[in-house]
Amino acid sequence: MKTNIITLDYEMFLGNPGDVYSTLILPTNKLSEIFDKYNIKPTLFVDVAYLLKLKELSINNNKALDDYNLIVNQLKNLADKEYDLQLHIHPQWFFSDYIDNMWSMDYDHYSLGDLDEKHIDFIFKHGIKLLNNISKKPVIAFRAGGYTLQSCTNYHLFFKKYGIKIDSSVISNTISNTQYQKYNYHNTPSYCFYKFDNDCNTEDIEGDHFEFPLKALKMNPILYSFLRYFKYRYSYKKYANGKSIEIVNSNFKKIKQLLIQLLKKKSIMPSIDGVSINFIKRIFDKSQSKVFLIIGHPKNTSPLSLEQLDLFLSYAIQKETKFESLTNYYKYELKNN
Repeated sequence: MKTNIITLDYEMFLGNPGDVYSTLILPTNKLSEIFDKYNIKPTLFVDVAYLLKLKELSINNNKALDDYNLIVNQLKNLADKEYDLQLHIHPQWFFSDYIDNMWSMDYDHYSLGDLDEKHIDFIFKHGIKLLNNISKKPVIAFRAGGYTLQSCTNYHLFFKKYGIKIDSSVISNTISNTQYQKYNYHNTPSYCFYKFDNDCNTEDIEGDHFEFPLKALKMNPILYSFLRYFKYRYSYKKYANGKSIEIVNSNFKKIKQLLIQLLKKKSIMPSIDGVSINFIKRIFDKSQSKVFLIIGHPKNTSPLSLEQLDLFLSYAIQKETKFESLTNYYKYELKNN
């Protein structure tokens, strides 16, 4: 029987963050209503860097305190319903300023590797402690912000020190070399999960960690562009009011990227975000893996994507598949193997 694992990156936007209620609280509650309908327990990768920064600011700032409490109370309620809270880090929050209740974002510390070891250790230690206090359960899984795990050359040492058994930062058979996202997962193993030691790209059956990669489907670039930018472009208005990081390119580079988009096959992740949910049934049906890993972001949720999510979950359940959290899958299927 195929096992479906839904993972949500619980995070704010990194360009213009938006407000906490419309970006996190409201869409997460909307998603939770649908998950509860089908008794599904997703895994939430919680951006602890943002939470730790809010906690620091809340000592002298009432707005930061209100936002912190909103998030912590929501996460506690979700944990009480057996939702799985795990570790996610966007380190730039530690270097961003909060002036007159507005964020001035830092862009020099996007990836984990942009930090020294002392900062990385601090975030792992205090982020895990914070999640432990919220959920009263162990933290065993990690996803790097922007999927840029490779930016930190000794990530495996922090995994071992803090008991991280599962990573889910890899997007199989993809490469990114943009201004902020740099990774090379081109030659990862083809399995739905595999053991590794100090290199998430390489299987090691004696390794201490499991990699659960996101498996992308190659799609005709012209068809994808038509669906993404024309047919569905205005149909998925988000609840959130923030914006992602904008990358400023020269006209030449913009043209080059456009040509690449139209000529190179597009890698589509199994995602429940906005327009992307239109492709998830196709990816699900093509997948022969015993584990089907799904990603989503509450900040990218819209009323229409929720309708599509409801339809997909109903369809998947009718196919006699089951849904598990990452922690439960590890606990019941992998821990003693």
